[in-house]
Amino acid sequence: MRVCQGVYMRPVETRFGLRAPRLGMALAALSALWGETIVPCGGAAANRLGLTKQNPVRAVYLTSGPNRRLHFGSSVVELRHAPRWQLLAPHRKAGDVIRALAWLGPEEVEDRLEAVLPTLRDEDRHELSAARTTMPKWMAQLVSARLAEGDGELNANAAAKVPHAKITGSCCDNGRRRDFQRLRRHAATTLIGIATASLPHT
Repeated sequence: MRVCQGVYMRPVETRFGLRAPRLGMALAALSALWGETIVPCGGAAANRLGLTKQNPVRAVYLTSGPNRRLHFGSSVVELRHAPRWQLLAPHRKAGDVIRALAWLGPEEVEDRLEAVLPTLRDEDRHELSAARTTMPKWMAQLVSARLAEGDGELNANAAAKVPHAKITGSCCDNGRRRDFQRLRRHAATTLIGIATASLPHT
């Protein structure tokens, strides 16, 4: 089966006949063959993150290589060359966030970040934070602001959960009991001293 110029793949045999290999496996093989990064486009990433209900009409992937059209049987996959920052963290959630935000554009980034940041694990947040140096300025500023707000909320929540020492009735009672015992010892010592001083000298 001819995928593109100079590249052929063996079709998969099933009980219903021959079919094209699974797209994910085929693209992974081509990525290794060409030494290129190939990731789903921003629209597909936004859909997977739940930031849009739109499904891309065509199968479009971003690549570090040149533009190409791949044919898998009756399906056509378009590879589009993308800048390096859109290819960061391939096949990881932080990378999906970057590509989704690039697809959404500056007008929608702030609201969408508010929705997606709580779903990220710490390692995803760190990876997203590290990628700010290569993001366009408009995206880096909004991501920085939202990450800072999220860290502030996390610290506030953590502080609220720290248990505070409480003075209970038993503690107060114990304190009073100790004070009473000290006073009683002091009174006893004083009385002994008075009694001794009152004895006649022989």
